[in-house]
Amino acid sequence: MLNIDYNNHKVLFQDQKHTAQANVHKKVVSHPECCPQIGVGSIILLKEVSIFKPNSDKLYLNITPRIIVKV
Repeated sequence: MLNIDYNNHKVLFQDQKHTAQANVHKKVVSHPECCPQIGVGSIILLKEVSIFKPNSDKLYLNITPRIIVKV
């Protein structure tokens, strides 16, 4: 499940076990090829992903143009 707040550039990724908050870089939101395709139910193929886990409950991901392979 993918929830997007374009005003704050925030995304919430969820699967059966985990929820990860993600920040979308402003260059992704303004990119003419990426932005129109990103929405609820979108599949985003990422490469070289680093997830920040400050504690056992929280997961964070920064989405930048460099890690997007395909939307």
